[in-house]
Amino acid sequence: MSHPKEIVFPSTDKPVVRRLLLRNNTKTDFAVKLRTNSPALIIEPSQGFLRAGRIQSISLSFDGAQKALKQSIEIYCRPVDRRSEAECRRWFLSPIEIDDSINRLAQTLQIKTSIGFTPLETVLDLPCQVIAFQAEQHPTYMTNDSDTITARQIDSGTATACAISETELLAMLPPDWTLKTAKGIDENGWNRSIFSWSLPPCGWLEKFFDSIFPPDETQETVAPCGASR
Repeated sequence: MSHPKEIVFPSTDKPVVRRLLLRNNTKTDFAVKLRTNSPALIIEPSQGFLRAGRIQSISLSFDGAQKALKQSIEIYCRPVDRRSEAECRRWFLSPIEIDDSINRLAQTLQIKTSIGFTPLETVLDLPCQVIAFQAEQHPTYMTNDSDTITARQIDSGTATACAISETELLAMLPPDWTLKTAKGIDENGWNRSIFSWSLPPCGWLEKFFDSIFPPDETQETVAPCGASR
């Protein structure tokens, strides 16, 4: 691919002509327009349609007697089809806008002069820096979602654990264990002795967790609730 950044003219005070070859090796047609900030340069043609697989020759006539700094040629292009061709013809006549500079600027060629060899032709492959796609201008019935896969729910392959019932909990306790229910505790007695009670033994809870998560033989199981075994 040829993407030059400058075009070179002979260093002379006489008008000289060089050719810029715009080459389209893609399968997309493009609308192209060229603009320059140099009063010494004449571009012919300055706009037109470049069909897929074609080459367009642009004549650049440069008058070296007119001295100027930072001269350049800007090449803009956009995809075109039969539905958007009329819009592109209006685009040819409109001034350069910010949207063109951001999305449709294919390449900027700096104009240079040299006393040495200067090529007669410079080749530029399009679309260069332009993304070659365009939005649909009208509704279309050509929608094809045959290759679309519907996303699965993220937890579709998981199973929710069942809650442990009271019967199953009692079955895990030792056979000699007796459940004791607190009796005779009123609110006044609770308030008076809340800080004086000792922690109840939690050995049954320790055995319950050991049955679910067997402890490592190299580690000592610590009873929860701060109780001793």
